[in-house]
Amino acid sequence: MMAEIGSTDDAKNAVVLQPRPLPTSACCWHRRDVNCVKISSSGRFVASAADDYRVLISDLVTGRLLYELAHDEACINSLMWLHQQVPHLRLVTGSGNGSVTIWTLHPNGGCTQTILIRLKEEIDHLEYDVATDKLLLAFGSFLMVTPSQTPLDTIKAEHNPLDCSEQIGGAAFLASGTKCLVTLPDRHAIVVLRINGTTLSVEKTISLSYTPHYASVSSDSMSIGVGGTDGMIRVYDWRKGEDAQEQVVVSYGRDFITPRSVTFSFIHGSHYLIAGGETEVATVFDLTDGRAIATLYHQKGCYIHAVTAWSDLNTVRIVTGSSYGRHYVVLWECPIAQFLSPKIQLTGQIAPTLRPGSVHCDHYRPEEIRYPCTLFVPLMILIAMCLCAFSTAQNSTNAPWRVATDLLLSRFSNFTQKYPLTDVKSAPQKEFFIKWFLI
Repeated sequence: MMAEIGSTDDAKNAVVLQPRPLPTSACCWHRRDVNCVKISSSGRFVASAADDYRVLISDLVTGRLLYELAHDEACINSLMWLHQQVPHLRLVTGSGNGSVTIWTLHPNGGCTQTILIRLKEEIDHLEYDVATDKLLLAFGSFLMVTPSQTPLDTIKAEHNPLDCSEQIGGAAFLASGTKCLVTLPDRHAIVVLRINGTTLSVEKTISLSYTPHYASVSSDSMSIGVGGTDGMIRVYDWRKGEDAQEQVVVSYGRDFITPRSVTFSFIHGSHYLIAGGETEVATVFDLTDGRAIATLYHQKGCYIHAVTAWSDLNTVRIVTGSSYGRHYVVLWECPIAQFLSPKIQLTGQIAPTLRPGSVHCDHYRPEEIRYPCTLFVPLMILIAMCLCAFSTAQNSTNAPWRVATDLLLSRFSNFTQKYPLTDVKSAPQKEFFIKWFLI
């Protein structure tokens, strides 16, 4: 069965959700794209990681900022809450320079930072299994499992990453940490691997008719969600284990060109799914029939590249993080009864007067100013053609315009390799011109 984003069964029964930015103090908000948000197992705290080299930890009840963790070396791509060691909170982060860091948060507001491992490639995916206290790391084409408290030297000596021979699209634990899965876009497959200590061995390869990217597993391990480049999120029933049956297909109404084009998380076990992506809307779907039951509107000009959810018997809490023009974390909260009611449509919208992005304008350096890329690609081509015409007329390899032409073409070549022209339509606000062309 299939559902379109934002579909409504009964608009008259709409219930408005009141969003709340986190933390409540605007001077503490993120200054760059939010990459990941996670709610603690107790549902009390949320951690958000961004390209501003910071992790912010806020209290979901009071909205107060509790900890600000600064990573001086690289952007933080992913994070997970670890098993709590009372009275300390712990979390792990994976960064763009390949370092995996354990943060121990003290009740007095301080923290202890421990680098668990340094890898040569950027950490793309990081998952944690509380039952086995292990981490699943995906970096480039490699996959590795390691205990969360193993010394650095032991990891270097004993852990051999598994080479999947291509870029990994998504990764997640299965079966209480005894198995894991990866999605391989080029191979059009999901690979299930068995975990024996820190050794990974391929158990099963599931061939797909589409190109998979992002993957997520429900907290009860009963469902697997896979986002494909065809604009669909497919949810598989994993209760039988060996034979994954397609449970529901959700149409998100657009093609997914890059892994960050869609992100999603399960809610209330495997009953609901919240999906974000390269749009200002996050949508909650009922997986029993594919119906959209909640539509969360952010301001125009942002993408929802981070979502997470938590629920208990009384409350559902959803946290979203945005990128490209707006860099803020928002809490959406409502009673669980509203989610369980088939006649209620939930909706929420951030007030137009709330403009978190404007708070941080003074913090940007000139090279970080964002421009629409749609006009710069033809402009660069036009400039290159003019310079080529001048250099040809002069017929001199040492002329300044010839040197400028060579430099321009070199920069343009690097630019197109970093961001293919097919990405232009999907990301009109990326830092194409200033960051990747002139610098």
